[in-house]
Amino acid sequence: MLPPQRDMLQFLVSSPPMAAYALGPKSVDFDKVWGNLQPSVIEIMNLHPMTKKDWDDKFHDVYDICVAIPEPLSSRLYTSMKKCIEMHVTSLYEKIANVPSDELLNQYYSMWKIYYKGANYVHRLFGYLNNQFVKSKRSVEGDAVASYATFLQKPDVKEIGCLAMDIWKERLIEPILDKLVNLLLAAIGQDRLGNVPPNKDVIAGVISSFLQIEEFEYTPSEPVALGVKLSYREPPREFYQEAFESRFLASTEEYYSGLAQKLLADMTCSKYMEAVIEALEAEERRSATYVSQTSVSKVGMRSCFLGFLAFVLFEFAFRIVFFSL
Repeated sequence: MLPPQRDMLQFLVSSPPMAAYALGPKSVDFDKVWGNLQPSVIEIMNLHPMTKKDWDDKFHDVYDICVAIPEPLSSRLYTSMKKCIEMHVTSLYEKIANVPSDELLNQYYSMWKIYYKGANYVHRLFGYLNNQFVKSKRSVEGDAVASYATFLQKPDVKEIGCLAMDIWKERLIEPILDKLVNLLLAAIGQDRLGNVPPNKDVIAGVISSFLQIEEFEYTPSEPVALGVKLSYREPPREFYQEAFESRFLASTEEYYSGLAQKLLADMTCSKYMEAVIEALEAEERRSATYVSQTSVSKVGMRSCFLGFLAFVLFEFAFRIVFFSL
């Protein structure tokens, strides 16, 4: 069995079963092979231990299906994998749908860490399907449409890892997204008031998951690298920006507009500006704990500054009009 403290992905892909590629195509009973393969997919996605021999056997099964004669069964395998992942994520959603609010972030993050790592492993296991079927399918689709349309559109057929991320987003995140974001914003709001959440790593991890589902990458030349690039051309932070960042920036701006009103009532202009700088620096440090670096820069340039500035301009304009009457 795999050593419990060792990263399973590194162990299993350290010496991929290349001998499988030397075997010739053969006739395959798809239902029989898939019947043996599907339970292993779920086991891997749940991070259950697996022997190297079992891993190699499943790798061979994927290869045999993809090169089967009289014709490859890659399309059928892809469809079956999609259904398998959908069923798995649906079962996870059913577990988390009724979790109490005070446990939702912890439960989601725990579930996400397992799913994300498991999806990476399965992505590697189905590497031949990704290279042989998915990439060739997308190449054909790309030739059939104009270059500009190809640039804008997501492919219908995606590598298994990207497919797993999309299914997670659609079937698990989106149904509970409002609850998640409300809890995240509330926790960050409490931090601003000095009530530091005990689960800061969980909050940061949940926010990071919104990025990770679009930043999944498989780079054959870097077997253990899981980077930050999509295999199709789409803004890689689109979901993160729409689902979380926009609301985070709006709530930050609203908070500092209210704070500006309180500070300006009790301070001179010079003291007020000192307080603005201090608050801005504190917010940037705090944000760096939770959100992406791009969001941190936006906090400084937009949310805090504009929140303070908008109120100051309004206040000064009001005073000018009032005293000119």
